[in-house]
Amino acid sequence: MYKEHLDKGQPFSMAAIREFVKNFKTQISKKTSLKEAFTDAKGEIREAEFFGRNKIATLLDTSKIGKEVLGIRVYYGLAPEDGERNLAAGGKLCPRLFLVPVGMDGKDLTFDTSCLKDGGDGDGLGGGAPQPPYQA
Repeated sequence: MYKEHLDKGQPFSMAAIREFVKNFKTQISKKTSLKEAFTDAKGEIREAEFFGRNKIATLLDTSKIGKEVLGIRVYYGLAPEDGERNLAAGGKLCPRLFLVPVGMDGKDLTFDTSCLKDGGDGDGLGGGAPQPPYQA
């Protein structure tokens, strides 16, 4: 039924993730209310984001990273989003989550995504399915 959602999410470079985190920090530092910070382009409060199991497994796959993974760090970010809630350049900045593998030393890890089906240049994962709406 939901097998197509196993691959929800897309790779992002650490440079892009850092920029989205910077956007979030800038907005919050302006004493913006949390309600405003977590409201998307459609006026709904963003509560969560869904990522598919296969994409998360990629973040934990030590054969792709070459180092042991301790866990996953989740970053808050503001990233441009189109009217269909897809990450797209030039869209309105909306709250999004970004997942990055963390090594045994507690530092963010990078890995080669050239082996992924769609390629990509990512060290982390973003582009999950925003919630609401409550579907993967």
